[in-house]
Amino acid sequence: YQLCASGMDAEKYKLGHPSDFHYLNQSKTYELDGVSNAEEYTKTRRAMDIVGISQEEQEAIFRTLAAILHLGNIE
Repeated sequence: YQLCASGMDAEKYKLGHPSDFHYLNQSKTYELDGVSNAEEYTKTRRAMDIVGISQEEQEAIFRTLAAILHLGNIE
């Protein structure tokens, strides 16, 4: 959900709304009251920086996550 709400990163990985992805749309709940997925994404990236995950490793992680979301739509 966070990656889909990440703005430019979502565009880079060709991600849209979470409802577009089978793995994310099963609950029909895409946002929680009082929680911004975009802000949480920023916090996640910052936390990854703090624990020493390099930018290259972060990109690989999110590229893999995006691929999994896309593969989940294959019928």
